Amino acid sequence: MLYIIVLFCVWHYIYKYNRKNILLVLYLLVMCMLISIWYGFWLNIWSVISFLFPHFPYFDLSRFYMLQPLLWYLILGVVFYILWNQTNLFFSIVGRLSAITLFILQVHHLFNVSHNNQESITQKPSYAEFFSKDLFNDIDTFIDRKKSEYRVVSIGLHPSIAAFNGFFTLDGYSANYPLEYKKKFREIIAGELVHSEAYRNYFDNWGSRYYIFVSELETFHGNALLMTKKVVKKYSARIKDLKFNVRKFSSMGGEYVFSALEVENAEKIGLNILKKFNHKYSSWEIFLYQVSKDNKYKQLTMGDS
Repeated sequence: MLYIIVLFCVWHYIYKYNRKNILLVLYLLVMCMLISIWYGFWLNIWSVISFLFPHFPYFDLSRFYMLQPLLWYLILGVVFYILWNQTNLFFSIVGRLSAITLFILQVHHLFNVSHNNQESITQKPSYAEFFSKDLFNDIDTFIDRKKSEYRVVSIGLHPSIAAFNGFFTLDGYSANYPLEYKKKFREIIAGELVHSEAYRNYFDNWGSRYYIFVSELETFHGNALLMTKKVVKKYSARIKDLKFNVRKFSSMGGEYVFSALEVENAEKIGLNILKKFNHKYSSWEIFLYQVSKDNKYKQLTMGDS
C-alpha cells in the first residue's frame, strides 16, 4: 500500500507539470497495443476480406508491427525527457539518475547482449557469424575463378549469404522476377516438392523464395534454412537422398552447391564433393560440391545478356 501511495504521489506531481508529455507517452503506448492486436488478428481479418472480395489483391498489412521498435524508442526518448527536466530538486536528482541508469542498461543490451552473445542467448547466429566473410573468402580462394563465370545455390542456409559474399546465385528471395525463371528453377527442385506438400504450396502459390527446398529438412521447421554447425552436430543431420535435377541446374549455369550439411547421395546425382570448409568465427560448416563434368551445360541465366 505504501508503494502505491508513493507511486501515486510521484505520478500526480509529474503529471501536473508534464501533462503533454505524459499524454504523448500514453498515446504511443496505445498505438503499440493497437498494432499488436492488429498483428495478432491479421490472418483472421484477411480471411474475411478475401472471402468478401476474392479478387482483391493481397497486401500484408500486418507488417505495421515493424513500427514497434520506432514507437518504443520514441517512448523511451520522451520518458528520458520527463525524467531529466524535473523542476523539484529531489525529483530532478532522482529523475536524472534514473535516466542515466536506463540509458546505460539499454546501451549494454544493444551492444553486448544483442550482438556479442547473440547465438548463445537466442540460438541464432550474430550478423558476423551469419554472413561469415572469412569462411566464404576461403571458398572463393579455393575455387580460384572469377565469380561471374559460374553460378551457385545454397542448401541449409539462406542464399543471401552467398550473394552478400559476392557469389552469383541462382536461388534467392525476390518479390518481382520473371515467371519463366520460376518455372525453370522449379525443375531443379521438382523432386523435392513432390515429397513435401508444404514446400510445394509455399513455392507454387507464392514463390518469392526460390530456394533449394529439401523435404528431409522440413522437420527442422525454422532451422531448415539455418542449419548451423551446432544444429547439425546436435541432430547428426545429413541429407540421405537429395532429389536435385543436376542437368537443369547445369543448363541454367549452375556449377557449385554450398551445403550446410553432407549430401550422402551427391555422387549418385552428379555432384562431386570438393572440400569441407570450417572457420572458428562462422556458424556454418560448408560442404562444397561441384557438378560432374559430364553434367555441365553452359547457358545464359536470368540477368545475363
